[in-house]
Amino acid sequence: MTSDDLAFLTATDLEALPLSELKACWAAMRNACFDRDRERTRWGGSGRDERDGTYFHLCMKRAVAMLLLLGKHGWRDRPNAISDVRVPVLEYFERANTCALNGQEPRELLEYLLAFKKQYHAFEYDIDQLLLKIVDDYPHIGQHNFTDCPDWWAYFRRFAKGLRHRSRVFVRGESVEHYLLADSMKDLYYDELAELLHCLAQGVERDAEKDQARGRSQLASALLEAQQHLQQAQKSLQTAWKLCAPHVDMARKHGQLEHVFDEEEVKAARVGQFVYSYQLTLRMHREGSDIEVQRWSLLEGSNYHRELVKDPDFETKIYGLIAFFADFEGEDAAVLEQEINPLIERDVWTFQHRVPSNTFESKKV
Repeated sequence: MTSDDLAFLTATDLEALPLSELKACWAAMRNACFDRDRERTRWGGSGRDERDGTYFHLCMKRAVAMLLLLGKHGWRDRPNAISDVRVPVLEYFERANTCALNGQEPRELLEYLLAFKKQYHAFEYDIDQLLLKIVDDYPHIGQHNFTDCPDWWAYFRRFAKGLRHRSRVFVRGESVEHYLLADSMKDLYYDELAELLHCLAQGVERDAEKDQARGRSQLASALLEAQQHLQQAQKSLQTAWKLCAPHVDMARKHGQLEHVFDEEEVKAARVGQFVYSYQLTLRMHREGSDIEVQRWSLLEGSNYHRELVKDPDFETKIYGLIAFFADFEGEDAAVLEQEINPLIERDVWTFQHRVPSNTFESKKV
C-alpha cells in the first residue's frame, strides 16, 4: 500500500483488520515514516523539514495500529513495544506544539489514548506517563490546536498534570497496598533495589530543586536531606550485592526469568530478547547514519558454526530473527533465509518449503 492509501485508513478501519493485515499496515506506516525521516536527514542539518500533515497523520495511525496490536491482540509479551507508540505520538505533538495540525485530529488522538487506557488497564501507567510528558514538554499545543475548544484542553491539561501524583501504586489497573509493595521491593536483587533507590533519590532531588526555585526553602531542605539518606542506602545495597552476586544465576537474572521452571520457556524468552535487541540496535544504526544500513549488517563477520559452539541457542535465535522480519515486514521467510545463510555460512534451510502469509507487501529494510 502507498502512503496515500494508508492515510485514508481510519481507526475503525484498523480495528476491523485481521491480525496479519494489521501488522502489515503498521509495518508499512512505520517504513513510510522512516523513508521520509531518512530524506530529511540527508539535508545535512540545513533545517529543511518537508514533513506535512499526511506524514503526521501516518504517525497518528501508526501509533493507533500498535495500540491495537498491544491491546486487542495481546502483544503484552513483546519487550518495550510501548516505545513503538511513544515515539510517533511524541513526534506528532512536538509538531502540534508549533502549529495547527490536521484540524480536530490532535483532540481525537488524545481521546483515543484516554479510551485505550480505560479499556486496557495493563497499559494505564504507560499511557499516563505519555500524557504527562505531552503536557509537560509541549506547552503551546493548546494555542495552536484547541482554540475552538479551550475549556476541553484546559480540563485535559489539569487532568494530565494530576497524573504525576497518586495515593496508590497501580499494577494492571489494580492498586497495590503499601505493605505488599514494600515486601516485593525488599525481595528485589540488591543491585536492582539500589538502582530503584538511585532513581528515587534523583526524583526527590529534582522536586527539591523545583521547590527551592519557588521559594519553598524549608520543603527543599527536607527533601534534600531525604535524598542524601536514599543515596547512602543505595551505596550500602551495592555493597550487599557484591557479596551476593557470585551465588546468583546471572542468565536467569538478566532475562528476568527467576520464576520460570520450564527450560523451554526460558529458551524462548532468551530468543525473544535477542530478536528485540537486534531490531532495536538496527533501528539505532539506521537513524544515526546517512548511509542505508542493511538488514543483516549486524551479523556480518559472524560464522554460524562457531557461534553455535559458543551458544547452543544460536540456531533458534537466527530462526526467530528470520521469522521476525518476515512477520513485521510482510516478506517471504524463504527469501530472507536465502539472504542470511551465505552471509554467516549457515547450512540450515528451515523456511524453504513455506509461502508468505501476509497479503500486504512492504518495502525491504
